[in-house]
Amino acid sequence: MKLLQILTQTTVNSGVYFIQSEIDVNEIKRVLEKENLKLFHFDGKSISTSQDFFNLAKEIMGFPYLGDNWNALLDCMRDMSWHPANGYILIYDDFQVFARNDPKDFQIALEVMKNATESWRVDRHNKPFMYILLRGDKQFAPEIQVLDEA
Repeated sequence: MKLLQILTQTTVNSGVYFIQSEIDVNEIKRVLEKENLKLFHFDGKSISTSQDFFNLAKEIMGFPYLGDNWNALLDCMRDMSWHPANGYILIYDDFQVFARNDPKDFQIALEVMKNATESWRVDRHNKPFMYILLRGDKQFAPEIQVLDEA
């Protein structure tokens, strides 16, 4: 199934997924806004360390109280009340840069993202959900399920 259909029409559980689609983020955003879905985009080329990850999360997701630690990030990702929406999608392009430069902290980041999405794992009918979509070199996250077709 194509990515935009999955994000707007199916009942896929909240979670962290790998995507193969090369669709432009602006096109995705345009479609999602019509459904009152909030899209965040991380350009992973600028993320080499956990501090880079925290800084970008604060900037892109607008977390009002994010401290520079993984527990604070998890708390913020579980509470998106300052961004009211029907659901939340984070596309994390080029995630392999962080994975290659700091494999240990990347694995921690991945666990935090998985834990955050688990807290959003609810019935999709009129309830918020969260997808974190990794796009890049799958060999750095081989355990992550593929969500779409290329």
